Amino acid sequence: MRLTMDRRWLAALLAAALVVGCDGGKSKPGSSEGSASGKGGSAPVTPSGPTARQQADAFLKDLGDGKVAPDRLTSAFKKKLAPPGKDGDAVAKEWLEQFKGATFKVSEEDKVGEAVALRGLAIFPNKKESERSTAFSLRLVNGHADWLHTSGRQGAEIKVPADASMAAAHDTVRNFLDVMLGGDVRQAHGLMAAAWRKTLSPVADKSDTQQGYDYGPGFIDGKLRSWRSDYTSYTLTPTDHGSSKDTIVFVALMDAGNKKDKHTVKATKDAATGEWLVSDFEKQ
Repeated sequence: MRLTMDRRWLAALLAAALVVGCDGGKSKPGSSEGSASGKGGSAPVTPSGPTARQQADAFLKDLGDGKVAPDRLTSAFKKKLAPPGKDGDAVAKEWLEQFKGATFKVSEEDKVGEAVALRGLAIFPNKKESERSTAFSLRLVNGHADWLHTSGRQGAEIKVPADASMAAAHDTVRNFLDVMLGGDVRQAHGLMAAAWRKTLSPVADKSDTQQGYDYGPGFIDGKLRSWRSDYTSYTLTPTDHGSSKDTIVFVALMDAGNKKDKHTVKATKDAATGEWLVSDFEKQ
């Protein structure tokens, strides 16, 4: 069931987007194509080319115009979108169609390792009123989308950590929570550590294994929907690096209006790819 956005929250997001939009897209320059890995600092300006923000604005414009082809998504992101055994480009091409006709208003711009991360409002003028506006998140590396989603829910008043690895893990956790609360929960699977998915769903049925899954995707869908409960927003704070620099624990205060529940969210850096993935979500 689609979650509709609270009108007060929507108005606040739109106001923030208008403020950021006045910047003209001149800040936060970028780097090379690939998955954001948590390398710190502001991404360098390419003297003869556009800044990362200008690339992101151009990407969003093309996205709404239906001009973004699968080759403008990173291979890592296409792998997250495509089920096992499916052609990543074919899946991505069909998936990108949902953004056609949208305009985008940016309310946040942050550096995330080698990437620039934008959040804000996607407006679909041709849809019915209840579906016309939704939150979006885009992470771009040298003009290539390393993550993109829309969601009827988004965290509020969240400050990005100054520490580079924390910022990269923080972005992953935010995207996971946003998609879990108000987006396509199946997309959230791509932000979950493989070992954690298998722990949550230790047995895949025959149809799942025939499709190439080593876990039960339907079971994970149900788990994510149960976790989102009645929550409409959240705040997020990093606590520490855990036992090593490859594990970071966050505290998410999940807001249901009449109550706020504390959860811990663990992010772990994948040894093979250098990518941050969510490896635990637990109510305290």
